[in-house]
Amino acid sequence: MKEDLKTVLFMGLGALAETNEKMKDVKDSLYTRGKELYEKGVIANEELKHNINEAMKERVTVVNVNSNKKEDLIEAINKMSAKDREDILKGIKVSQKNEKGEK
Repeated sequence: MKEDLKTVLFMGLGALAETNEKMKDVKDSLYTRGKELYEKGVIANEELKHNINEAMKERVTVVNVNSNKKEDLIEAINKMSAKDREDILKGIKVSQKNEKGEK
């Protein structure tokens, strides 16, 4: 019986040591994987920012108006896309609110 108790005790110590080693390996593996994912995320975020900036550059419409005539302005606005016209109207409304001191 004393030998059986000793065997169980040694098995328990062995299991504890084995678990400790395995947990260290798992911890190191999880740390490495997490660091890799973080670095990939940083790179993906930078690429996304670049792509957004490129897309904005492609979609920006610059209108050069050399005349202050109302008819020329109307013609230039009519040549714009609906989205660009909507953005201009929003900008005008914000400007008017700012001039009036509204928020």
